[in-house]
Amino acid sequence: MNRLDVASEWIYSAISDFYFAFCMENQKFRMYATFFDIMGVEKICKGILLFHNASVYEQLSEQCARQRIEEELKTRWSHSLKKMLKDIGAIIGQDKVNDILSARFDGFTGKQFRNVVERGYMESRYPTANPVYRQFPIKNSKGGPKLFWDRLGSSGLHKFAYRLSQEILLHLKGAATFQDLGVCVQKLLAVEDTGRRFTNLFFKGDINKYL
Repeated sequence: MNRLDVASEWIYSAISDFYFAFCMENQKFRMYATFFDIMGVEKICKGILLFHNASVYEQLSEQCARQRIEEELKTRWSHSLKKMLKDIGAIIGQDKVNDILSARFDGFTGKQFRNVVERGYMESRYPTANPVYRQFPIKNSKGGPKLFWDRLGSSGLHKFAYRLSQEILLHLKGAATFQDLGVCVQKLLAVEDTGRRFTNLFFKGDINKYL
């Protein structure tokens, strides 16, 4: 397996997750959309990390390469966005990662959403004893029950995920030609009006700029 094919597979899966989340994003299925946004950004991050760590698997047969990739992902990064971003900073530039972490999305920083994404991997699937929203109390709420901001269910989470993913895709676009991936993504998104609206948001209306 070569690095281009591996990265393309992970990125296509990530964009499919983001698109599914976009299609499901209404109040009734909000937590499903949240989970797939989290999966999307994690897969984009793992796509660039695998692209730049190809020596681990490129000389192996396909089956052995897939097994080696699974082992590498589990032992080095697992589901820790913090660990992934540390290594991604060494690839795309720590200043770019810092800009995203310091930027504000619906009033909260990228660093805060990085932590929400890590917690949300489990919390968006299972009931938890200490939900992440307790880290975001609403100030000056006097009397009555204590109120909190629900960052896991906010639009800020997918805005953060989109911004980080866009930066990663721009870097990969400059490092290799992902023409086949671009064709596959265009086919995925071209059929419905929903796909066009997603393209306008995630790719800012221009898939070719990012793939």
